[in-house]
Amino acid sequence: MKDPELSQIPKKSRRWFKGVGQVAQGSALSIADVALAIGILKLPVSAETQTWGAIASVATGIGTVLNGVGDLRNE
Repeated sequence: MKDPELSQIPKKSRRWFKGVGQVAQGSALSIADVALAIGILKLPVSAETQTWGAIASVATGIGTVLNGVGDLRNE
């Protein structure tokens, strides 16, 4: 038998704009950081920022993309 409390929980709706926005933001962040790390994007930053900082930021961008995909999948 179904639990009456579970049947009263409202179903989460898909958050299209948030999901698409997060996918776009994470993709742009990751692409820009990869370009910075491999030297395509020339900015006056220290060598540490250009390598380790870019790698850490790419991981953040990928996480943002995955959060956006979760919102699009209604998770």
